[in-house]
Amino acid sequence: MDRDGIAPTALEYRVIECEGLKRRRQKPGVRTATAAAASAAAPKSDSKSSVHAGSGCSAYDMIQFYDAAGRGSTQSGGGAIFLPSPNMPSASAAHVFLSTVLIEAIASVSEGRGSTRPFHLFGAPTFQPNDFIRFIEVFRGEPNPKPSNSDERVDRTPTGSDLTGISLSSYSFRPTFNKFASQIVHAGLITPILSKSGGGGGSGQLPNLYALGVLIVLHFVLYYPNEFRWRPVELGYEYNFTEPAINLLLGVRSYKEWFDSIRDRSSKLVKGSRAWSQLVESAMSEARIRLHASWTDSQKFAADTECFWLY
Repeated sequence: MDRDGIAPTALEYRVIECEGLKRRRQKPGVRTATAAAASAAAPKSDSKSSVHAGSGCSAYDMIQFYDAAGRGSTQSGGGAIFLPSPNMPSASAAHVFLSTVLIEAIASVSEGRGSTRPFHLFGAPTFQPNDFIRFIEVFRGEPNPKPSNSDERVDRTPTGSDLTGISLSSYSFRPTFNKFASQIVHAGLITPILSKSGGGGGSGQLPNLYALGVLIVLHFVLYYPNEFRWRPVELGYEYNFTEPAINLLLGVRSYKEWFDSIRDRSSKLVKGSRAWSQLVESAMSEARIRLHASWTDSQKFAADTECFWLY
């Protein structure tokens, strides 16, 4: 999943070109696996047409197809799919990758490499996973704030910031390599709950894993501002040695600026104090506005370009 991992009989590795964007390959891994599943679910054709969001393939179908094909089954059609990386050993890992890939941009947080559940796990030796679970519970339950430049409430659509269909639990592991090797890491464990209807937990809606990834980063800059460190630019990311990894992953610079601003403010406050709690509340409110805008923009991009888009 870290490189071309689909046999030619399943799906040719695609290059996409969308209006206003430079010609680029799909991000290895998630889009490749999902495109393969979508190809299997779509009507057969002799032409090598692009796969896009209209293929009617749910995340549940994707994981069932991908796991079956990875075991060498041809019942789902589409040929053989291989799992070329120990860092992506299952289709479920590819699914939650949408969240925890952002942790690759953080030097002080593990994304579960070195464990048997990479990308399902995230944490650090000083991390308190129960605090994060409560953080997400509050985010799920709070009403939407009004945007600062409008008198209207933000409409919290299910796909805009909905985390239904994601189970979170606390965990501890000792990675054998990568970040915090041989140390005990306290972690959160992400388990997606998918149904045949295509939605999370039978809701008919897919959980917004991109939103969960943003909230993971937000939690660490709020709760662990002094320990938080970005991946050094000089180490490079996806062969880029000039741009911070988080900017490459999110596609914009504004999120990093926001995260850094919150980390700077949190580092000057006492955790648990009234001022710090107010900062957490305001950060959550801002997160809803940002995530709603990101979701709206991504759906418009998908509709305008007919490109296969997961975020």
